[in-house]
Amino acid sequence: MKSGNTISVNNLWLPPPTLFEPEINDLDEFAYRLGNGDLVRSLIGSAWKISVEWDILEISNDFFELFSYLQSLPSIVQVIFQSPSGGYVTIKAYRTATIKSKMIWNLDPIDNNLRRVKYQGLKTGFVEIGVKNYSKFG
Repeated sequence: MKSGNTISVNNLWLPPPTLFEPEINDLDEFAYRLGNGDLVRSLIGSAWKISVEWDILEISNDFFELFSYLQSLPSIVQVIFQSPSGGYVTIKAYRTATIKSKMIWNLDPIDNNLRRVKYQGLKTGFVEIGVKNYSKFG
């Protein structure tokens, strides 16, 4: 792995994102509140969720290839990413249901026609399918 690589999906290192947000979510077996307001919660593990965003992308074949690649991913993928605790983590994950982007238009000063200029905010995410079990304390 080259230094500076942030996220790989199915063995392809994606371009460096503007926003890379890994989080670990607790997974509950059950959770409820008692009549006095106390919370009863049984944690069974944790799983990673990763949000990725590329802020401004020129309209180019690189953009179309990245969008097409993300769109064509199979239902389960291998994701390797830089962990906030250092090093790299490898997980099996699914891509979130949303891949979104918006196009920025400019008015051409010469002919007063709108021109596509850039895509802004290509976003997607990945959610781990496995569960890391919590240790049971005695």
